Amino acid sequence: MKIQCDFSTIKASKRHLLSNPITAAFHAIQAAISAAGYEIVQEDPDVVFVFGSITKRKMDTERAISIQQHRDNGIPIFSLDSSLFSTYIRNRMESSETYMFRVGLGDCVGTGNFLNENSDSQRYLWMKEAFQFEEKEPVADNDKPILFLLQSERGWQYDENIPFYSWARKIVKQIRASTDRKIILRSHPNLDRNPTAMIAEGYDNIEIEHADRNRRRVIDSIKQAGLVITHSSSAACESITEGIPTIALDKRCVVYDACMNDLSLINSLELVDWSKREQHLNNWAYTSWTIDEMANPDWLNYYLERSELVEKKI
Repeated sequence: MKIQCDFSTIKASKRHLLSNPITAAFHAIQAAISAAGYEIVQEDPDVVFVFGSITKRKMDTERAISIQQHRDNGIPIFSLDSSLFSTYIRNRMESSETYMFRVGLGDCVGTGNFLNENSDSQRYLWMKEAFQFEEKEPVADNDKPILFLLQSERGWQYDENIPFYSWARKIVKQIRASTDRKIILRSHPNLDRNPTAMIAEGYDNIEIEHADRNRRRVIDSIKQAGLVITHSSSAACESITEGIPTIALDKRCVVYDACMNDLSLINSLELVDWSKREQHLNNWAYTSWTIDEMANPDWLNYYLERSELVEKKI
């Protein structure tokens, strides 16, 4: 089997730096490829690993061109992005980096296949111990503020045709049609050209909160909220873990299936169904891996076998 790690999907200024975690992850995967007896190639692969995703809004970037070409050629793609539970990991490591990545077949966003259905609890229990966090009992407080986690147009999560601030204003209007509760607009760490203030303009009882570049303090905002709403922020993983009712409005959210997907229960949070949370948490733990784990040929074969790209070894 010929396997490629497509370094063109990493930012040009960082793709040759081993100090860059995603570059280090690709080198680890190449080590696993060699150790497993497969062939490392730079063209005509049977399988390719890429970093990130693409949106119809930005099809002219080097990453987008490369990923689309692999898709057009029918090459199975494993896509890497930041680990789930990343805020807990960053805070435990006191770092802006997690040195862990989630891996999805086809894509790294919610529309990808993470090959993790009905996972056991072993890895989630390890993650809780390693990074010192616990899932909290779900709460239903219809009076506490609504935290609206915003997206950036610079990334690959937001895929709508209209500017993000316009989309977000539509959601604020829908919220205000149901409740006058305080709304906290939390900006994305990657600031866009359109300021967050444009989303709040003309509405009362809205507070703007600016995200920290290290992506470590969002958990504090989540804990103060009665409800979290997002287009597709991966921080919805943390809000579900914290027992805060969460609405994800786009399937590109990596934890979309664990969230409510509309505003129908915005004033009836006691009706939120938490019965499947334990299984979701177990499944999410099997999306994300350390760079050292990625260098192990057993890790590589785990994905190749689960995706039925190679026969499972007995």
